[in-house]
Amino acid sequence: MSHTKDGSNRAIDTYWGLIEALRSEHDNVTQRYDEIMDALQDAGGERDLYEKIFTGSRDAIFIVESKSGRIVRANEAAGGLVGCEVADLVGRHQFDLYPHELQDKFKNKFQKIRQEGGVTNLEGDLLRDDGSRLPVSISAHVINAGNQEYVVGFMRDVSEFVAGQKKLRSLNENLEKRVTERTNDLRFANQELEKTISQANRNALDANSANEAKSHFVANMSHEIRTPLNAVIGMTDLLLDMGLGVEEREMAEIVAKSARSLNSLISDILDFSKIEAGKIELENTIFRPSDLLEELMETFSFKAREKNLKLELNLVDLPEFLISDPGRLRQILVNLVGNAMKFTEQGSIELEAKKAESLGNNTTIFFAVRDTGIGIPASKLPTLFNAFTQAEVSTTRKYGGSGLGLNISTQLVEKMGGRLQVKSEPGLGSTFHFSVQFETPTRHQIAEMVAHETGYEIAARGAADYLAGQTKDLRILMVEDNIVNQKVGLGMLAKLGFLPQVACNGQEALEILSRMRFDLVFMDIQMPVLDGIEAVKELRAGNAGDLNRDVPIIAMTAHATSQDRKNCLAVGMNDYVAKPISSDQIYAAMIRVIHPDSTANSMAEPEPYRLDDLVGKFDGDLALATEILDLFMTDTRTRLASLKNAIQGYDFDKAHEEAYNIRSAAQNIFAAQVDSLGMELMQATRDKQQEFAASLAEDIAGELDRIELVIGS
Repeated sequence: MSHTKDGSNRAIDTYWGLIEALRSEHDNVTQRYDEIMDALQDAGGERDLYEKIFTGSRDAIFIVESKSGRIVRANEAAGGLVGCEVADLVGRHQFDLYPHELQDKFKNKFQKIRQEGGVTNLEGDLLRDDGSRLPVSISAHVINAGNQEYVVGFMRDVSEFVAGQKKLRSLNENLEKRVTERTNDLRFANQELEKTISQANRNALDANSANEAKSHFVANMSHEIRTPLNAVIGMTDLLLDMGLGVEEREMAEIVAKSARSLNSLISDILDFSKIEAGKIELENTIFRPSDLLEELMETFSFKAREKNLKLELNLVDLPEFLISDPGRLRQILVNLVGNAMKFTEQGSIELEAKKAESLGNNTTIFFAVRDTGIGIPASKLPTLFNAFTQAEVSTTRKYGGSGLGLNISTQLVEKMGGRLQVKSEPGLGSTFHFSVQFETPTRHQIAEMVAHETGYEIAARGAADYLAGQTKDLRILMVEDNIVNQKVGLGMLAKLGFLPQVACNGQEALEILSRMRFDLVFMDIQMPVLDGIEAVKELRAGNAGDLNRDVPIIAMTAHATSQDRKNCLAVGMNDYVAKPISSDQIYAAMIRVIHPDSTANSMAEPEPYRLDDLVGKFDGDLALATEILDLFMTDTRTRLASLKNAIQGYDFDKAHEEAYNIRSAAQNIFAAQVDSLGMELMQATRDKQQEFAASLAEDIAGELDRIELVIGS
């Protein structure tokens, strides 16, 4: 008994010893907790304020004893993050919160925190109690309470952010893949286009890359096609001066007219990409519509006689003069009449033009081309105006054509403010019709045009006399690499009484110009060894000596665009003729260069506005004209600012309205360039071409600056 009793007493003593030890440890934990509390709160703060911040924080907060690495306190957010009760976190080792393969990483980071005092935005995965992983961002810093060091860690769930990054990476990878695929598709298409050009033209450009081939396609195709066409036109002109019989002359004249029509059509087709890009330019000049239409129908008269077709021109109440782009109007009608001629085997073709409406200075003209040809099935009408489209596959084989004509025509009609439409029945024929509003010129404008034409003829006769007097002494150098074009140019100059010397490229021209004095140079632009632009730069810089440094130079090129004119001006050329060249072109250019007072330089920039016309519009009232001009500048600046904001905000309806108002006002003060840019801007806003519209708006702003400079001077 005594033995059992002694054993029980010893057990009781042991238990009491354990209880006392636990109480002591509890007191130590309580003391450490109080020390932490005292360390974290402000010196004058309250404990409950700390508690509210600690427990109410949306970020998980862990307080870890530095030496042991065990958690001594955590908030509710920490428990929610780990997926357990807060009480279950206390006493855990902090590294148990991380996946096994990441523990070494966090041990190193923990040591770094202790050494450096803290860390921010440390990212990693938290191991939750249910075994799942949660991406978190961790910030921590070291605090000291009494003799103890603690690490306070703040942890935030960044799973949505990580998922978003992952999705973004996936989208970027997919986008990169699609861009790569599209780039490869475009590269393949351009390579195929290169091959097609090479097959169609022996002298096609060997492009360095597919993108270069695409950007230079139009310019080089124009040059290659116009080279043989230049020979046809030039040789025909020379043939017409050889005393032909009546029948032979008629044939030669038909060849000449047809060749020029072909040149116009080629120019239109080569303009297709420019039209699609919204960069086609419309002119505003005074012209006689009846002359234009009669000349157009005369072009088709031989073909009509050949096919035994009746060709009719029906003009109803047309004004004598209109203001628009006669070249583009002719282009549209040539396409429509040409198609009618192509698809009509018997019967007639009629071109009708009649005044539909007249309001103030504006006149609406209705145009219609009717034929009795094969007609078009109703199912094909919806796609008829698309590019590279014809009614039937068999049509292409039988009648030829690229399917571009109607697409070009419909876009040009829309750019002029109209809409091309068609009515057709198979076997009964087709009618293509549209209406366009033209400006009607004032009497003052008409008088000025007539006076200009008369004055030009008088001045030209004086210049011709001057040229005739210089026939024996005028020294001319023709720089041209193509042997056919050389012969054409030499023949045309010989008709004028001149015997020029020839150089085959720019480098050869510089060598000749360094040794012999010349009075005039005709310079081709695109040549091997050294092109015309670079050759003129070298000459004007004095790199061929001073003998011909200032010699007048007339550019000859198939690239007949406004930018080409600017490029030629920029390097110091004096004038410009576009291929295919003619005797009249050469003659007129020589007059302008040798006798510059005979007429305005064709390469000069157009005037920003015509004050004389504006004053004439108000019967000589200069004060009223000036007042109107000031009002135009103020109103247009305001509208331009509104237009730019509308473009930036993709409000194309508002932008189109402002563009229309700007253009209308520009027409009233005879600001031709603003008018032309306004027309392009209307089309760009209609097509929702934001970048191009913004560029045109800046061009209009530049024109307004030009007008202000002229006013100020």
